[in-house]
Amino acid sequence: MRHAAWAALLLTAATIIGCDQVATTSGGIPASGPDPSYRDIVAGYLKDTFKDHSLYGAFEISDPRRVHSFQGWNWLTCVRFLDHGQRRSYALFLDGGKVVDARYAVQTDQCGMQTYTALEQMDMLDPIH
Repeated sequence: MRHAAWAALLLTAATIIGCDQVATTSGGIPASGPDPSYRDIVAGYLKDTFKDHSLYGAFEISDPRRVHSFQGWNWLTCVRFLDHGQRRSYALFLDGGKVVDARYAVQTDQCGMQTYTALEQMDMLDPIH
């Protein structure tokens, strides 16, 4: 009986220590705010990613907010736009001055709950042919 109690205690201690190391090695919450040029970074990324620019329009962007993703703590900003006349949302994860991940938004990104302003940097898209 004593061996079982000691084994349970050691297992609990190892679990706590292991969880603590996972929390500390995954990176801390960013102490500073997002890169002030995040709108330019996002616009540059979208211009490189969306090839036929004539199919897209009415770009709007949300303010960045801190989120924890597979890459650790990042800034998430959402972009809404028209794609062939359909409203789409795109989630972009930023770390410093670069986009580290991006995708069409899913429910957990909460892009539908954000406030948006026009993304002026996308107004002057030239079609790529």
